[in-house]
Amino acid sequence: MNTMDTTGFHQITAAKASSAERLTFLRKTYSLVLLGIAVFASTAMAAQEVGVVNDIAKSLFGMGWLLMLVWIGSAFLVRAVARTPGVGMVLYLAYAAFLGIMITPLLLDATDSVGPAAIMTLSIFGGLTAYVFVTKHDFSFLGGILAIGMFAMIGIAIVGMIFGLQMGAWYSIGGALLFSGYILYDTSNILHRCRIDEPLPAAIELFVDIVMLFWFILSLLNRD
Repeated sequence: MNTMDTTGFHQITAAKASSAERLTFLRKTYSLVLLGIAVFASTAMAAQEVGVVNDIAKSLFGMGWLLMLVWIGSAFLVRAVARTPGVGMVLYLAYAAFLGIMITPLLLDATDSVGPAAIMTLSIFGGLTAYVFVTKHDFSFLGGILAIGMFAMIGIAIVGMIFGLQMGAWYSIGGALLFSGYILYDTSNILHRCRIDEPLPAAIELFVDIVMLFWFILSLLNRD
């Protein structure tokens, strides 16, 4: 996100806002993250009880590489329209529900690993978030590196889809590392660059990071 001119309230970044304004912005942002996670989790739980939805999810889940591209592609779409009044929130919640449905087959297949994966995800997210908040380091330099990593993941998914390759543990490890890096990067942007009138775009970035990290960790644990 680009830092805007700070001549008016709606152009103030979190770094240049007052303590009260910054705190309000952070509360809104992380409340929206929690809302997305709640929709994601509740939809995943409900989908396991609905036969038709579960069957559709299983058929899509079996697409493997294509599903991964859909996950990533839909994330870009949601981010692109996040600033559109009204539409951004609706699409965010719909996206959270969509991911909840899509992950249902993996949850059913990796029942014993769901708890450990959730704990690991929250621990990593909490630890990295605390590190950024305490040190206040600017991790914007990671942007280019993470972009290269993302394009590499997409490229590998396309190659795997074309040649019928299987996702190995290495892909899950790479994905977990990539989105751990994005947590650092996006949290840093929230503190230093995000505008205080745009909590939704900031929340979407973190939500995507958390869900993708959970997906890759759960996929990795399910291979053991």
